[in-house]
Amino acid sequence: MDEIKLKNYRCFKSEQRARIAPLTILVGENSAGKSSFLAMLKALWNLYHNHRVPNFNEDPFDFGVFDNVIFSEHEDKAISKTFDAGFRLNNGMPLSKGYLPVWFEAKFGKRGTVPFPTKLTAKSERKKIKIILNSRGDDLVQVEIQTKRGSWRSKKTSNFVKIFEENRLIPLPFFLLRELKPINISRNQGILSAGVRITSSEGVEYNSTVKSSSNQIDENDWHQVEKFLDAIYLSILFYYSDKRVPYASSPVRSKPIRIYQPKLFFRDPEGNFAPLYLAQLFETERRKWDVIKAKLEEFGSQSGLFDEISIHTYEKHGGGPFQVEVRRSSEQPKVRNRNLIDIGYGVSQILPVATELLRDDPTPLLLLQQPEVHLHPSAQAALGTLLLQTARKEQIIVVESHSDHLLNRIRMDLRDGIGHSKPEDVSILYFENSDTGSKIYSLRIDEQGNVVDAPESYGRFFMDETKRSLNL
Repeated sequence: MDEIKLKNYRCFKSEQRARIAPLTILVGENSAGKSSFLAMLKALWNLYHNHRVPNFNEDPFDFGVFDNVIFSEHEDKAISKTFDAGFRLNNGMPLSKGYLPVWFEAKFGKRGTVPFPTKLTAKSERKKIKIILNSRGDDLVQVEIQTKRGSWRSKKTSNFVKIFEENRLIPLPFFLLRELKPINISRNQGILSAGVRITSSEGVEYNSTVKSSSNQIDENDWHQVEKFLDAIYLSILFYYSDKRVPYASSPVRSKPIRIYQPKLFFRDPEGNFAPLYLAQLFETERRKWDVIKAKLEEFGSQSGLFDEISIHTYEKHGGGPFQVEVRRSSEQPKVRNRNLIDIGYGVSQILPVATELLRDDPTPLLLLQQPEVHLHPSAQAALGTLLLQTARKEQIIVVESHSDHLLNRIRMDLRDGIGHSKPEDVSILYFENSDTGSKIYSLRIDEQGNVVDAPESYGRFFMDETKRSLNL
């Protein structure tokens, strides 16, 4: 993803576009749409990469039914029956053969009481190819294909294609269209890929807008479509073949526990997984534990939170109860490391965030809400350095923050050339409330660490407070 667009969604009325970078920082007033933006990022990722119908009530987000998700100027009146969202994929892969960048777009309608993607579009900006999938009310999909020469729409939907996963209709992954052929080209009767089964009982007939031509798609046109689908498939396969899902954190993480009990765990928004994950590494993968321990202690020292972290187990052979302990260098050498619950709340709140940033199997999309909660300003600044240092091309980190200290540290590190990141690797998205719906401004940082392209309202509060403190 390198650009997102939204329309008629939550607090966004008119179409808003935003640049996405390996490290993207969301700033702005409360209730300006930052959490809504994060939720849509997760929804689009799951829709196009993991082939899941978006759930806008999946932790840590809870947006209610369709009428709560679509933009409404008044509580009881929506201006539209649908809302739109999409993203652009532009990774410059040589395998794409000129077909990228690609825009993926979704139109959401109401099915029952929840949002459902009724129209999916993939289009190549360079080759003028567009594929549209329309989901009808009877759970059938109609395909429309457009090239430079014309457009075709499938006539038959009743026997065209149905897709089921756990007996639920899900949106058709675009790259799997590669296996479907028009009636005059050979095709497979059925395939199994990415956990989705596609069946077609007969060939697909199309209505054509091309004059003096058969209704069926010309083989040359279909060849262009196949190359476009291959570009999409190879791009997704190259970066996301492991199908890992995004991780989104809650703005407030779990409370520390004096003694943890081992159990099965997963990446939960509150961060309960972090102590269990660290204990598992300590007991079963000591090399990985040594690496992440060193990285955590480096961040802990730079932030002033702790200098040492350790796992204290109660079973000789592992698998039993354990404690997470930390220690500060200012404490006397003979003092034993202290339990996580016995120190400042900030350490337990930042531990899941730091663990997620530093683990060796990062999720491809990491969404963090207010990771600076309960941190001293100096620790907030150190977190900015950690975010910049862990940003990488193969992962997108999106951070919602109210910390000027965090953002200023990122700007200064870029200016001073600290780390491997460049100014173009960071995007600042400024969210502003207005009478006509929220607006998103895509800001950038220049080589001198200055924020560029900011509207007048950006930073006005901080400037006014500074002038007041100086009695100006």
